[in-house]
Amino acid sequence: MDNSVKNGVAKARSQLPVGQSLLSCEECKCPIPEARRKAVAGVRLCVGCQSKSDKRQKEVSKVHRRASTRVC
Repeated sequence: MDNSVKNGVAKARSQLPVGQSLLSCEECKCPIPEARRKAVAGVRLCVGCQSKSDKRQKEVSKVHRRASTRVC
């Protein structure tokens, strides 16, 4: 169980943005507020696009999890 938690943390950290934040969203091109750029180093998406991206990722994760528990 400890290894799965460590793997989960490592995966989450690897998905965090790094580097300099963008001034505008790479999806919709809307400006990214300065407060968000300061709060999240390396931010690339506005809040709206990030929410959509997180939701898509969550849906993909559900599919993989269900498929992996199926017994043939």
